Amino acid sequence: MTARYELSPGTALRVTASSGDVTVIAEERPDVDAPEDTRVQAPAGKGATDERGSDFVPGQQEHGPFLEIRSPRGGSADLEVRCPSGTPISVGTISGDVRLIGDFGSTRVATTSGDISVGSAAALDARSVSGDLDVETCNGRCQLHTKSGHIQLGDSGPVKADTVSGGVRLR
Repeated sequence: MTARYELSPGTALRVTASSGDVTVIAEERPDVDAPEDTRVQAPAGKGATDERGSDFVPGQQEHGPFLEIRSPRGGSADLEVRCPSGTPISVGTISGDVRLIGDFGSTRVATTSGDISVGSAAALDARSVSGDLDVETCNGRCQLHTKSGHIQLGDSGPVKADTVSGGVRLR
């Protein structure tokens, strides 16, 4: 079972998990689709609505409103979320791979132990302590950092990439 949340224009998406892989798929759709058992920051009020018609105001952050989806309590299961193409996104995990499939807006990804794979981002800041970074396209500024892992980057705007133990391949 899944739950759906409408996103107002300019609303960013945050996805967090303790462990387990995280996959976010950006596609032509007006809403965010997440497993029903995830925890969502959705205080009461006016703003976006969930599939049951309940109103909520997305959380606020320095750069504007956001919808936060967190893995279920215990956090060890894999998590798949679907969102509209072009959505600004932030993803964080302690242990688990992160896969971003499709076209995203400004993107931030951090994991302590896991690989990061990104299809396309308007701008990107991706960091892993122990994991590989693989990015197909970054249209704007791209920052990639891993302490122990390889970095591979396709098309990109200005880039800064570094690793302590691993290789860097820019195409």
